[in-house]
Amino acid sequence: MRIYTLSSPRGHDAVAPEVPGTWFLAASPEEAVAGCRLLAAQDLEAYARYGAPLPVSPGEVVLPSWQEGGPAIFAEDFVPLATDEVRAVVRRIDEVRHELRELLTRLPEEAWSLNRPGKWSVRTLVDHVANSQWLIAQALDDWPPTPEEAHASAMEELLAAVEPWVEAPEQPRTDHFGHNSENGRVRWTPRKVLRVVATMQVAWREHLRSGAPAPTFPLAHEDLPEDAAPPSPAEVDAVAENAVDLSASADPKALGVLARRYRYYARRLHVWPEGVLERWDATWEHSKALFLASSAADLARVRVDPSGSLTTVRQALSLSLGHLREHAGHVRRTLALNGVAVGVG
Repeated sequence: MRIYTLSSPRGHDAVAPEVPGTWFLAASPEEAVAGCRLLAAQDLEAYARYGAPLPVSPGEVVLPSWQEGGPAIFAEDFVPLATDEVRAVVRRIDEVRHELRELLTRLPEEAWSLNRPGKWSVRTLVDHVANSQWLIAQALDDWPPTPEEAHASAMEELLAAVEPWVEAPEQPRTDHFGHNSENGRVRWTPRKVLRVVATMQVAWREHLRSGAPAPTFPLAHEDLPEDAAPPSPAEVDAVAENAVDLSASADPKALGVLARRYRYYARRLHVWPEGVLERWDATWEHSKALFLASSAADLARVRVDPSGSLTTVRQALSLSLGHLREHAGHVRRTLALNGVAVGVG
């Protein structure tokens, strides 16, 4: 089995990409490798128990990774899983979820607000896991083959999301976990989506024309009183016209970034359950259905988004399990630090 070690400002990671979702963060490379080895052994035992033993390379080789900043993508992520292996990884995720969910359902209401110094609360951690799972599933979406076509397609999706609400007397309000720096849910309305996208477009146009710094993300996500009003036809037209202007002046890299952002904002109007546990359940069931419906061709495909990022079903499953397991550990450490019994697991 190959284990890769990576160093970053947060510590040392060890990753065993042949076994989806096994990475471990520690203070030293040695501790990270030991933790990763243990997780991999537990998962391999589970897959054998399910009747879907996962093949790994013989022996153990510890290799330094050329990557920086923690687990990203490895050559092993491009090795397709078999259908029974996908079902096994999904089952493993279900087991890890069940253990954490059993703990969370027993918590008194006040425990959801507990945190560690400078860290997210239990509620925020679970909300973050739910939102991240949705984003992981979205990485398996199809995109047109060029940034120019992706930019046009994503703008069409955005306009389709807001146009039903133009001048409508009743306006939807949704909330979604935002960028990590936003530390929680952000409220959205159709008019706010248009306002934020228009602000982003103007900033990108200025960047492209004058060489000003590239716009940061997130941008203009604060709530304004006028966001509750219905969007006007003129606001829709302005965003569409800005997109046409940008498509004529932006380079492919910028168009790829804009395409991803348009899709991101179009989907801010998607409705998920309000409850933290219910939302987490819903985003996982959405992802689970996609994973289990994957054909052999789907499992062999490499998705390329407009910015050039690559995703496979194997990588998406690995991120689903690894991210869940990492933050489940954070939840347990938070509760234990605050004197809440967390049980076994």
